Amino acid sequence: MGQIGLMAFGAVLLLYGLIGLVSYWLEGIELRPGRHFPTPATAPVAGGVILVLLLTALSGFFVRLLIYSAQTGHNPTWLQGLIFGSISLVVAALLGIYKKFFGRDEVITEEEKSHFPW
Repeated sequence: MGQIGLMAFGAVLLLYGLIGLVSYWLEGIELRPGRHFPTPATAPVAGGVILVLLLTALSGFFVRLLIYSAQTGHNPTWLQGLIFGSISLVVAALLGIYKKFFGRDEVITEEEKSHFPW
């Protein structure tokens, strides 16, 4: 296997590890049956406001960069990709904060319905 294959394999493992860490942060180790309501706090609200302001600034900068590219003919695609990737990460962080601190959770359990003898 070449170096590119090993790097792709490592990137996939890194992605699965990040998904696991985010899942652990959002849901915890063990799900408990019942309804779970978020506790009110000001830190998530302040973090959300800061992220929304950052998202607005990045979006405005992205639009200005597109206008600049259209007017001058110079198209810095690496910068456009970097800004759009940053916008995507900020949106993901906002969704994670909403799920963790503002969303109600309900865990429902039911009996296993398989009739296997083992």
